[in-house]
Formats: sequence, C-alpha cells, structure tokens
Amino acid sequence: MDAFLCEAQEGRIHWLRQVAPGDFRELTIAEDMRAPVRVETTDMDSDGDIDLLVSSMVRSFPTTTVLVPP
Repeated sequence: MDAFLCEAQEGRIHWLRQVAPGDFRELTIAEDMRAPVRVETTDMDSDGDIDLLVSSMVRSFPTTTVLVPP
C-alpha cells in the first residue's frame, strides 16, 4: 500500500511508495504548487490508470506581518 502527502507551505506533493513489504521510498511528484492540502487517488478518465486529484487552498498561511510596538 502506498501513501501520498501534501506539504502546503512548501507547495509539494510526495509519494511514499512501498517497494517491498515495509520498505518505503519517498518521491517528490509535484513542486511549486499553491498550498496543496489534500490528495486523493481515483480513475478520473476511466482508462484504468490511477490519477491524482489534488485540492489547493491557494493561500493557507498569513502573508502580512503584525508589528508590535516596543
């Protein structure tokens, strides 16, 4: 069984691929995405191949800085 995970702040999706029972390799399969937060496997086009469906928050972290007076 394999697993996919999202790193929203880094904009990456990783594949934890099981190459032997209990032995996994981590592969980065997407970079420079805008805050990916969920990935699901499905056959979107009914061709028998597994496709990845990724949801993105576009921006999920504050981009403004709050200045506190001394």
